[in-house]
Amino acid sequence: MIKSLTGFGCSQIESERFKVSIEIKSINSKVLDTNIILPKSLFGLELELNDILKKHITKGKVSSKIKIDKKIIKDEIRLNETEAKYYYTLLEKLKSTLGLNDTIKLEHLLEFKDIFYNDEDENTTQEVSALVKNCFEKAVLDLVKSKETEGKRLIEDISLRLKNIKKLYKNFEKQNKKSVEEKFDRLKTRVQNLLQSYSLNEDRLYLELAILVDKADITEELVRLESHIKFCEETIKSNNEVSKRLLFITQEMQREVNTISNKTESKDILKNVVLIKEEIEKIKEQLANIE
Repeated sequence: MIKSLTGFGCSQIESERFKVSIEIKSINSKVLDTNIILPKSLFGLELELNDILKKHITKGKVSSKIKIDKKIIKDEIRLNETEAKYYYTLLEKLKSTLGLNDTIKLEHLLEFKDIFYNDEDENTTQEVSALVKNCFEKAVLDLVKSKETEGKRLIEDISLRLKNIKKLYKNFEKQNKKSVEEKFDRLKTRVQNLLQSYSLNEDRLYLELAILVDKADITEELVRLESHIKFCEETIKSNNEVSKRLLFITQEMQREVNTISNKTESKDILKNVVLIKEEIEKIKEQLANIE
């Protein structure tokens, strides 16, 4: 499936003690550039999460936001009596030193967060790590789904551009024949006017004119342009290295169109050349957004 370089994914998983929420976004980049921010206790997960990401995504600047909330469970939070007594004594000493008459209240002690604690063990770390990895993979899959949806829209736009180019190409076929005939007649008249007082070998004249006119014929370029258009359509259907292949083909299309522009004197053909160039540029802009 063709994917856009931009997208957004999210996931949320809960256990009895934890809730993990993850958001992942991707923007344009020619290479895979990841930025996974983890809590200090989970730094060891970064390589594993990067490996999960690389299984599904090959290009783009990807950043993630990981939030871990711990649920409050009865009897799990405990009072550190030693710390509480220490801070109370410290406050009494401060009050005496400064000559204050204020009464030490519970709210003052609650400012010191380390008077409470909970038992964190290896099992807790393993539980959180498993939740984060599971949630992260689901968020990545959601991101991929978003990228595929946007990729489908981009390809639809590129296909529309190719249809427009095909229509303009069909005009070329008619215009080319008319342009060649007009140029032949124009050159013939000019030569006859220049050589009125000289004897003229008509067979030789027609041969020379045919050579000149042949240089203005764009049939070969049209054949190659048609081939490139078909190759673009086949590449889109194949879903294989679409961005890279289409970029190369569109460059070849642009080269043929430039040659046509240089060879022709037809205003109609030149007008269509401008329109085709515009469509090719729009295709190239969209290709820059495809993974």
